[in-house]
Order: sequence, then C-alpha cells, then structure tokens
Amino acid sequence: MIQFTEEQQNAIDFPSNMVLTACPGSGKTTVVIEKIAIDLRGMKNFQGVIAISHTNKASDELLKRSKKFIVDVKSSFFGTIDKFFLREIVLNFMSHFACRPKSLKIIKFNELLPEQQTRMLFLLSDGYVILKEDVNALNEVYTLYSHGVFVLELAPLVSLFILTYSPACQRYIKAKYKSIYIDEYQDSGFIQHEIFKLLSMFGIKAVAVGDADQSIHEYAKKNSKYLIELKNGDNEFEPFELTINHRCHYSIVNYASRLIRPECTLIAGDDIQVYRACIPGYFEEIASWIDSGLESIKNSFKIKHNNQIAILTVSNKSVSYISSCLKVQNRAYVDDKLSKLGTDSSRVIIDLLHYRYNNNHTAQDIIDNYSEAGITKQQIKVLRREINLVRKIDDNSLIASIRGVLTLLGDYNLESIHVDGINEVLQVDAVRNNYLPINQNEVQIMNIHKSKGLEFDCVYHLDLYDHILPKREYPVGSRDVIYKNEKQCLNLHYVALTRAKKFVVLVTSTERIGSKGYRIPALPSQFFNRAGLENLFKKL
Repeated sequence: MIQFTEEQQNAIDFPSNMVLTACPGSGKTTVVIEKIAIDLRGMKNFQGVIAISHTNKASDELLKRSKKFIVDVKSSFFGTIDKFFLREIVLNFMSHFACRPKSLKIIKFNELLPEQQTRMLFLLSDGYVILKEDVNALNEVYTLYSHGVFVLELAPLVSLFILTYSPACQRYIKAKYKSIYIDEYQDSGFIQHEIFKLLSMFGIKAVAVGDADQSIHEYAKKNSKYLIELKNGDNEFEPFELTINHRCHYSIVNYASRLIRPECTLIAGDDIQVYRACIPGYFEEIASWIDSGLESIKNSFKIKHNNQIAILTVSNKSVSYISSCLKVQNRAYVDDKLSKLGTDSSRVIIDLLHYRYNNNHTAQDIIDNYSEAGITKQQIKVLRREINLVRKIDDNSLIASIRGVLTLLGDYNLESIHVDGINEVLQVDAVRNNYLPINQNEVQIMNIHKSKGLEFDCVYHLDLYDHILPKREYPVGSRDVIYKNEKQCLNLHYVALTRAKKFVVLVTSTERIGSKGYRIPALPSQFFNRAGLENLFKKL
C-alpha cells in the first residue's frame, strides 16, 4: 500500500480540472496513475482516459506502469500528442472535409516539393489557427490528403480545426473520453494548449502536469508560458504543487534549487554529494579520469552496476566523442534515421526492431498498439506468426519480414527512407545500441534532452563550458556578452543535475574543441558563478 504525502493525496482527491506543478522526483507519475485508476472505475469498456506523454518511451512506460497497477485501462489512449491527433482525429474525421484516399502516407514537411513548402509554410506559423471563414486555407492539405498524403507537422493545426468544426468528431471524443492528462506540459505548443482547453470546454476533465524549470524544448516552439498561464490565470484550473523531491540526495536538491531560486531555503545537513572537477586536457583526459575512478565511486556510494552511472552531455557530438575515449564498457545513445522521421510507419518499425533485439518486448505489445479494431482471431494468429519471424530470421531477410508485418497491419508503408534506417541499424553498432537491452556493465551516455524522465545513482555532467552552456550569441557590431536562451540552458543544467539520486560530478576541463575543430583553452560555465551556490559543492 503506497503512503502518499499530504501534497500527493490532495492532488489525487481533487475531482475536477487542475494544473499540477511537480518538481523532479516528486512522484508525479504515481499520482497521475492513481488519478487515472479512480477515473476508470466509473467508466464503461468503450470509454477511457487520454494520457499524453512527451515521448514514445515515456508513453510506453506510463502504460506499462498503469497496466501493472490498474490492470484494465479499458479504451484509454496512451501516447504522444501527435499520435493522438493522427489516430483519433485526422484519420477518423479528415474525410468529412476531403475525399478519403484508399491509403494514407504520413510524411514530414521537408519531404514536400519546394513549391509546396512555399505555399504551405504559413500553416506552420506559431499562433496561427484556421477560422471557419478561412475556407481556402486548407485547400492544399485537402488535395494532398485526397491523393493519400498527410504532413505530420500539420496534425495539430488540422486537429484543432476538425475538433472545432466537426460535430461528429466532438460527439466521438465526448462519448469515448472522460478525462485527459498531459504530462510535461511545460513543453506544450500553442495548438496543443488550445486543444487542451477546448477539450475541457467539452466537459472532459483536464489535468496538466509539468514543471516550468524543466522546459528544454523552446527550440521546437514549446514553451512553459502555457503551463504558467493555467497555473496563474483566472480560469477553471485549480493549481496544486508537489514540492518534495524524493529521488535525489538532499545536497543535490539544494544545489539544483539554488540554481533556479538563489534565495530558497536549504534542506539542513552537512553531507555534500555535489562535486566539481576540472581536468587538465580535454575528453581523452576526462575519459581516463572517469575510467580510473569508477570503481572507487561505485564502492563509496554502494552502486552495484555500471548502468546506474550516466554521462550526460549537451551535444550528440560529445556523446560519440566521450564514448570512443572511454575504456569502460558503455552504451552511447545517438539519434538514428528512423527516430528522426517521426511518422507512424517509422514508429512501428522502431518497435519491431526493439522486439527483434530485446526479449523484454513482446509480439502482443505490437498487436495491441497497431492492429485495427475488429481484427479477427485468425488475423491475429497470422500477424503474430509474421511478427515472430522478425526476431528469428537473419539480417538479409529482415526488411522483407518487416514489410510483411506492415502489410498485415494495414495503412503502414515501407519506403526507401525506412529501408535506409533499417540498414543503418544493421550496419552501425552505435545505432543498434538503441534497440538492444541494457547491459548492467555499461555506463550510459546520452545528451541531456534524452535523459529527461530517467534517473541514475551517479551522473557525470559534461560540456559545462563558457560558450557551450550557456551558449553565447554575437550580434553584429556588439561586443557585449549576450547569452542565447539563457533560461533554457539553465533548465537543461537543472534537468541534468536532477537525474542523479546519490552523487553528481560537474566536469570541466582546461581545453575544449572550438568552432573550427581545434583544441582551444576552455573556461568553466558561468552557471558556476550563480549566487547562492557557495558551500553547496566540493572540489575534486
């Protein structure tokens, strides 16, 4: 039986629209699952909740934990916001506005012809919405759809239009879903925010969960101002807070909190487990220093396995570089061609590759996630047999096997870009690592964006240099020191720190690689000089 804190229980008990701001390690996921369980108790089998997470990985984890606790999630939707837009709105109701094609291919905006991009670019303008009188705004979208093509980046805009002007869509959403939960709301965009408020107006209970201090996706037009608007605005969303970090050692909480709020009250205690280290040299020397001290760190902090140790960097280039320099066995997570596509077909292929290389993934997971409603037992049997082949066949037959699964699932296409992505997985060890099960002996290496939502016993935080974190910008004619998105950079630093449970090392070096690819003298990050951090760290 879970013993909830007063803050957690108050959030769980509240029955209406709310905004829940939650610091790292505060148990927000457990609170959300408990609230979902309460919601589902009074629902029929064809009803459910909408549970939106920022990434597919986070969605899968939330669904897995929910099924373990709730068992029957009924007809709930667990997934990313784009997946919800496509599956529940665009694919079901776009045909009310344009001729339904025999099949639909989801593409990225940059796959359009240049002249098409020019004509449709206005649709991607931040803050742009389509009003009913804008009858011609979607003509190009309708034409593409009728020819079996839909642009992924337009899913939010089109979904808002359909939700606003399709009574059939409104009836469907109202009948099926009784509540919506959106995690990481600080990374919401304008259209997502508008749809969230619209669903609440339909009578669907709306719960936004987030932390403005963990907003790190402003480059993608995601902004914490929408979370702050819900929290502070004169509206129907009741604000709740989870302020206690149960994950991190109190000295890590103190340091991270002072980064954001220099005057905040500290948690009492004399044990400091935040360290700064400046290594003579660059990544080769940093790697050698980590290698030599790893066993001592593990013994001191009772860390059993290397996979509970993470090295976090700002850039993917640093991920690859430090991985190549380390002698200890490690797992570097790098972006691959399939993950960059972001389409439904690429998502199925990614899950099939996870199934091939990781026995923790099952054929039933793929059937549950991607098979159409009303599939017969015989069709499931055939589909399961084809999925099982993905794990069994040799590399030369893998592409044909994946094509067979996509054909049986329907509405999924294997294009040349997908074939290139599969071949990259087969041929490049660093890419294939993304799909293999984690080895306990491997130190985990990733950029900070990928670490969001994860936790480790020990974190080495790299790339803490002037010009790197925070980034500088150089306006023409100005000699002033100007930082580019300083708050976003600070949030990135904050996220990295709060991934560590027991111990964190803030690593700099006397040299770094400059913009021209040569070693140059390095200075530490200006974040080291922020007020309030005195006596909250030790030097190594």
